Formats: sequence, structure tokens, C-alpha cells
Amino acid sequence: MATGKIHTRASIIAAPCVIGAAMLLADLPTALLAGLGCLAGIVLSPDLDQEGVSRTEWRIIRATFGVGWLWPLATWPYARLMPHRSIWSHAPVIGTLGRVAYFGALVAVALRLGGVTVYQDDVMWLVPFIAGLAVSDTLHWLMDL
Repeated sequence: MATGKIHTRASIIAAPCVIGAAMLLADLPTALLAGLGCLAGIVLSPDLDQEGVSRTEWRIIRATFGVGWLWPLATWPYARLMPHRSIWSHAPVIGTLGRVAYFGALVAVALRLGGVTVYQDDVMWLVPFIAGLAVSDTLHWLMDL
């Protein structure tokens, strides 16, 4: 069972590899989005299914003078809905898409309330980002076996 620090380190090491592999298939901006998605796995990790505030989140809350409470507040319903280490939160691709759908719904509601209209072409950049996030999630899952 790997710790949060090891999961973080794995995502940081994997990001340049993801960029390099994506460069074989796509252009630089697309490859960078995939690498960014891999790094996003540090924050959007499968472990968001754990209830409670982590040490890292406490540090962020203190460093942001309380504004950091928005993150645990946003992730709390997800943690309540997902049993820890369930297939729906930790399995590669399934867990990734579940978290993307959850946070996508939060962002969609916020944008809608703000009167912002989003079109399909506006979100196509998410495809390589999600692919990179899936790589990070797969590494997380493999290290938890």
C-alpha cells in the first residue's frame, strides 16, 4: 500500500513520460495537456473517496487563510457517495471518468449560475487531460494492489 507522498512522486515522474508518449501521437499542446492531466492526478486522486481532511489539505487551508476549505467542501459529497477503494472510485478509467463527471457537474452548475454558456468545442481540450489523469489513476491503482 503506497502513501500519498509515493502516489504524488509517481505522478510527477510519469508526467514527462506521458508528454513524450503523447508527442508520438499528437502535437505539443495536446501532449502538454496530457502531462497536465497526469499531474492533476495529485489533486484529483482516487483517494478523494476518503472522508475527512488530510494533512495536506489542512496546510492549504492554513496557507490560504481559510479559503482552502472550499476544496474539502467540494469533495465531501463525493467522499460520502463513494466507498473507499471501491471499483467506482479507484478502478482505472471507471474511477477517472466518475471523478471527471462529478467535478464536471460542479463546474457546470457554477458556470450555469454565473450565466456562462459552454459549447462542445470549448471542452475538447479535456480529452488529452482526462487521458493523462487516467494514467495517473492507473499508477495509483497499481501501487495500491
